[in-house]
Amino acid sequence: AFQSVVVIGDKAVPYLILALEEKECQVKIRAVSILCQLREKKIPATLTAIPALIKLLLDADRCAQNKAVEALVKFAPDDLPLLAKALSDEVFAPAHNIIRPLLKRLQKEK
Repeated sequence: AFQSVVVIGDKAVPYLILALEEKECQVKIRAVSILCQLREKKIPATLTAIPALIKLLLDADRCAQNKAVEALVKFAPDDLPLLAKALSDEVFAPAHNIIRPLLKRLQKEK
């Protein structure tokens, strides 16, 4: 199934982002995993998932939150400016306390 998503590439990303809003945690976790794998393949549209991943930090399910953190770590080394811009949106204010220390650490490592 993953190979099919890779072939589809950029066109699959909006659907994966929508899957991050599903109620079922396993659906969200699988969508995050696929987004990470697509990001590793440098599929440009994956960058549009950063706001949705930050929003996932606010999810009621701790497993989904943890998966979002893992994804942002994978996305961030190449995309720190984009991550910082996404964090500036007030909609994500509750996630700031979770992600700000991560962002600072990544900036120091760079």
